[in-house]
Amino acid sequence: MFTGIIEEIGIVEAINSNTLTIASSKLLNTIALGSSISVDGVCLTAISTNESAFVVDVVPETLRRTNLGLLEIGGSVNLERPVLVSGRLDGHIVQNI
Repeated sequence: MFTGIIEEIGIVEAINSNTLTIASSKLLNTIALGSSISVDGVCLTAISTNESAFVVDVVPETLRRTNLGLLEIGGSVNLERPVLVSGRLDGHIVQNI
């Protein structure tokens, strides 16, 4: 679950048939294998990281049904980490369906 409060603007580094690579500076140190991350409002799963970016799985159906299919290399995306149950809930609750 996400609050809808954008934490960082990431930059698309690579687009492949089943993955997106997104450059991040602020959130990168908290993203690990299996982390959920909202990319332009779409909940995706991190499958790897490197020193400057993370890679998420994205299936063709997600590309067709969301704006992620319109992304281009060098384009920007809104990034957000999920809500921590123990944390404060600022903003509003957003449920990705």
